[in-house]
Amino acid sequence: MALNTSGAASAACDGTGQLLSLSFNGSGVATPSLIYSDVGKLTLNLSLAGSDQASGLNMTGTGSVVVAPAAFTLTGSPTTVVGAGSPFAVTVSAVNAEGNVTPNFGRETSPEGVRLSWTRASPTGAGASAGTFTGTGVGATAALTSFVNGVATVSDLAWTEVGSGDITSTLASGSYLASGLSASGTTGSTGAALRSVPHHFDVGVTQGCGSITYSEQPFRVTITARNAGNGITLNYNGTAATTPALSKQVTLSATTNASLGSFAPGSATVPAGNFLAGVATVTSPVFAFTSKLTAPAAVGIRAVDADGVSSLGAVEGTVQLRSGRLRITNAFGTEKRALTAPVQAQYWTSKAWVLNSLDNCTRVPLAAVSLGGYLDAKGASTSDWHTAVVPDANGKAISMVNGNGTLTLEAPTAHTARVPAGSVDVSINLGSAASDASCLPAPRPDTTGAAQGWLRAKFGSSNGCAGVAEFNRDPSMRATFGVYAPELKRLIYSAEVQ
Repeated sequence: MALNTSGAASAACDGTGQLLSLSFNGSGVATPSLIYSDVGKLTLNLSLAGSDQASGLNMTGTGSVVVAPAAFTLTGSPTTVVGAGSPFAVTVSAVNAEGNVTPNFGRETSPEGVRLSWTRASPTGAGASAGTFTGTGVGATAALTSFVNGVATVSDLAWTEVGSGDITSTLASGSYLASGLSASGTTGSTGAALRSVPHHFDVGVTQGCGSITYSEQPFRVTITARNAGNGITLNYNGTAATTPALSKQVTLSATTNASLGSFAPGSATVPAGNFLAGVATVTSPVFAFTSKLTAPAAVGIRAVDADGVSSLGAVEGTVQLRSGRLRITNAFGTEKRALTAPVQAQYWTSKAWVLNSLDNCTRVPLAAVSLGGYLDAKGASTSDWHTAVVPDANGKAISMVNGNGTLTLEAPTAHTARVPAGSVDVSINLGSAASDASCLPAPRPDTTGAAQGWLRAKFGSSNGCAGVAEFNRDPSMRATFGVYAPELKRLIYSAEVQ
């Protein structure tokens, strides 16, 4: 029975009485079934106007009843991804059993309200983080009481993690108007309330060689997925510790000075599986200047994933690029001692190749040095003697210190009775193949390349370098033993002394 003029159960009571036909039991008790579409504490007035046998009998009575919301609905949650820790809104409505809004909710003398709680739907697994859910009506904060006509919108909700989840709304008092009745509502259990992604990435760069990186040299990039408060989003993970894996493939790009070159094919991709608890580190990125003759430049690095999460506006590291080469010069000396040849790491300034004093990283393995083309003192091919590279203190052929190094060859060892004098051609294989790419005449002895092709350049135009325009040649030199008289034997002045 609807207590309103229209007799509609969906309408509010308006004080209009309705005639009820009641059946009283033997104890004089009748139980009518009433419907009130709104909420609140009601006073019911009953009166009996007798007729027939009860004509002239007048009876009245008064009672009260509390009608509570049947449930709460939550609507208006984001339909697109939200950055972790960023605010989002949800609308809470108090509804009756038929799903209609109850306008009186929130109009109580001491306004009733709701509390909101969060349930993570994904990811699951041992490595999944619950994160922190905040906002009006959440946790120990004041209940959400800003209901108008039974509806309230909260706009400051935030979850600090990556994934999806659901929100539950529960009557804050637990007992509507002290009736013992309560109500609740939820967005479900499949993550319908929110899908969140990292708010941004931070990109850290570790140079390939101390404080600089050579063009074409790999450098290290560390990508950290963060929320709006700059905390790490642990659920941005690509390992089996979480299900499903929520990390995405990340693409690196150049920002500042991007026009000077490009990433080597495949080196600008960070696989989703590299992320562990929000952090991925790769050592494969390679940025190469289009022209070897390019002045030093700082190239900014940006990270963007498939969801559009970016490092734009956050921390973006820079690669301090230099175009470099390894330079070794000819050397000569006595056949009785070891011979040392100077080696220099150089970079292009925009005008010339100069010493790269910041290079303390370049190491050339012994196996990368080729010795061949032995000649005797008269310039004829010979096999009468040989020499070998002397390891330095690091066990290498060459170790750079402030851009300078040396290559030392041991004193010649004779294979015959002849004096072991003559020359040998020396090349340094900076590539990955067995044969070096120096300008020396082929064939050359096989070596194990040093895999440091970024230090190749264009050395001369003779022999194997005739007509070569690219800066892709290995450094070489000629070491000569015992052919030229050393400076210390040159006569400057002589006089007869009596």
